[in-house]
Amino acid sequence: MKFTRLIRVFLILSLISLLMIFTYIDISNEKAEGIGLYRFLQPYHAEIMLFLAILGITTGAVTYSFMEIKIEKTLDQGHVSTSLLLKLLEPNQRKIIAYLWEQGGRTNQFELSRIDSLDKLKVHRALRSLQERGIITIEHHGKINKVTLQKDILAVGTKKPVP
Repeated sequence: MKFTRLIRVFLILSLISLLMIFTYIDISNEKAEGIGLYRFLQPYHAEIMLFLAILGITTGAVTYSFMEIKIEKTLDQGHVSTSLLLKLLEPNQRKIIAYLWEQGGRTNQFELSRIDSLDKLKVHRALRSLQERGIITIEHHGKINKVTLQKDILAVGTKKPVP
């Protein structure tokens, strides 16, 4: 509702600005000397241009603030998605996903076994299940396994877009 009101105000101000611009365009035409609006506005030329500049900057700032509010609401909805995702996972998987979010989405498998109440076997089973669901990927580098959280899930957990 507020956004449509902003659009209406922006359109009205744009129409006023266009009227002013077309008035000045007509000035360059030699036949425009008799236009009454021009004679009225000519002494205030600098003030009108300053007004239009301030109007444009203000409109941009207001639009930006409304869009920022909308983005914040979207990020708050992402927080709900995070809690919902964690509720759908088993407790061991929740711990692993939470740890991966803390570590920026990437860690070694042996570091996960240091989490409270998780041994190597529980970590292995939880990782295999998460990999089957497509939530994580595991890269084998010799004896070390690198665990990486999918970018879209990492973005949900950190509330930041991931490139």
